[in-house]
Amino acid sequence: MSCCGGSRSKLTPSANVGAATRTVPPPAPARPTLVIVRYEGKGTLTGYGSATGRKYRFPPSVEIAVDIRDRLALRGVPNLREIRFA
Repeated sequence: MSCCGGSRSKLTPSANVGAATRTVPPPAPARPTLVIVRYEGKGTLTGYGSATGRKYRFPPSVEIAVDIRDRLALRGVPNLREIRFA
């Protein structure tokens, strides 16, 4: 003999329904770690990233991935254009 008349089993599904309808915010987008650059000059350009010390070789009209930390050092290089983040 139950004291609640079986109404406890009726409450369990409605408690789960409330939990299932909660909205979860989408995760924050990842920050880019690379920038794609293209050298639009003649010949091959070689440069070093000031933050990483990495050596970069830029053949003409070829897109190269550069560490985002080296971005500012390469910004002032003539004919070197940022294309997009990756």
